[in-house]
Amino acid sequence: MAVDEWRAQRAEGTWWRRWRPEKDVRAAEVERLNGVLSVRASPSLLRHWAVYVAMMGDDVYEGMSYTELDGPRWELCRSDGEVQTFHDYHRRVSVARISRREVPATENTSGEPAELRPLIWSRNDTVRSRRRQRPLSTPA
Repeated sequence: MAVDEWRAQRAEGTWWRRWRPEKDVRAAEVERLNGVLSVRASPSLLRHWAVYVAMMGDDVYEGMSYTELDGPRWELCRSDGEVQTFHDYHRRVSVARISRREVPATENTSGEPAELRPLIWSRNDTVRSRRRQRPLSTPA
């Protein structure tokens, strides 16, 4: 219902007159607990975030959509976090797994995550390039 109301107001161009989120002074907190994200915030803030996340599919650019959380909507990149979706998520994960496997074998590193991340990201380009060059198999 809140998503439908927001979409209608946006389509009419009147959202700025009628939709005014109340100021929420209570802090939000996101923690990673054994691989699970725990999001704690006031009910009003969680409702706003739910609307933003539900509407992510409305604005997809080159297979990716995102929404910022806990920041003013009018100040880009000024929030405390964001939710992202990628249409090619499984392909990205596959490339990253291959890169992670190849980097320690080819690079002389200490194995610290901060040192490995840039090498893995750089290796992703190489892995994607190899995949594009792979010849298509022909049926027998």
